[in-house]
Amino acid sequence: MTQSQSWFGLLCLLAICGCAPLHPLVLEQPVGPEAMAAADRDAGALVVYSTNEPNPDDSPNTPHTNYDLRTADGTFVRHVLNQSGAFGWKAATLPLPAGRYRVVATASYYGLVDVPVVIEAGRTTVVDLNRESPARGRTAAAAAVRLPSGRVVGGGAVSAEAAAPKGP
Repeated sequence: MTQSQSWFGLLCLLAICGCAPLHPLVLEQPVGPEAMAAADRDAGALVVYSTNEPNPDDSPNTPHTNYDLRTADGTFVRHVLNQSGAFGWKAATLPLPAGRYRVVATASYYGLVDVPVVIEAGRTTVVDLNRESPARGRTAAAAAVRLPSGRVVGGGAVSAEAAAPKGP
């Protein structure tokens, strides 16, 4: 290998590594629950479709990357093993008390993101960072939470005041 090829390879490697953000992209608009019921009526649930683990054998089924769950103010709650199903290929459904949280996870083709989420009792909040969950209900609406590229990652959270029926 010539010295110019070595320098070219090094420059390519630095360019690729230089494009990866050191800090997560922080979204401000919270992702809210979908209109589907969770099994436990006293708690809500969270499903995060993060990017898939690297796959050396090109199998179409690989587990999702793990993620961190934090309180709304950023305090660490737990590291989530994001695998379920017989072979661990499905994203885990995490039961949680109702409230506001933050998910720090890897988005496909984007990198590390920090997404605020709202958990409501009896409902499941879906964060789709892997273009895996089909658009349902509010996710396809104009109020959807989006990455700066415009890609939808979830339905916008609706405040209790906005969701309440309006009287005459």
